[in-house]
Amino acid sequence: MDPHAPQTDFLDTAAPSPPEASDVSRQLQIVRDDMAKLTSQVSSIAADKARALASDVSHRVEGAAHSARALRGELEREVGQYPLAALGIAAGVGYLLGRMSHR
Repeated sequence: MDPHAPQTDFLDTAAPSPPEASDVSRQLQIVRDDMAKLTSQVSSIAADKARALASDVSHRVEGAAHSARALRGELEREVGQYPLAALGIAAGVGYLLGRMSHR
């Protein structure tokens, strides 16, 4: 063997073989399965967040309704105790709103 001759036995000059159709099909199925799992997880997370948000909104609406009922009761008591003052305040507010709306 000539020490100066190029060695080619370690070089693979053959083109890589194309993947088998069954390998490609199997890999595509794995990707599809992973996408289905991911879609399911994202849907579940979104549904959980939507339920939590709906519950929070519901509690806030209930709280606002309770506050509005309490305020209404308080206003009714005040108007009943001081009807002339309430009438004067209502007239003054109406006058101011009328003046502001004509500008």
